[in-house]
Amino acid sequence: MKHFAIAAVILGAASAATAGSLDAPADPPVMAPAVIAEEAASSSAPSAMFVLALMTVAMFGAAASSN
Repeated sequence: MKHFAIAAVILGAASAATAGSLDAPADPPVMAPAVIAEEAASSSAPSAMFVLALMTVAMFGAAASSN
């Protein structure tokens, strides 16, 4: 009978010790809002204009050299 009492005390202490660790936190974690910044679309325009100008010069050069 003494062993059952000791086992009941140990079981009670072990279940009370682990019961608090399984509980969910009182407040959910707060995350900062995500800030989405859009980039300017004109960043690629200078290089596109440069390529267009080079293609135009190449086309006129090819047309002039074939005559």
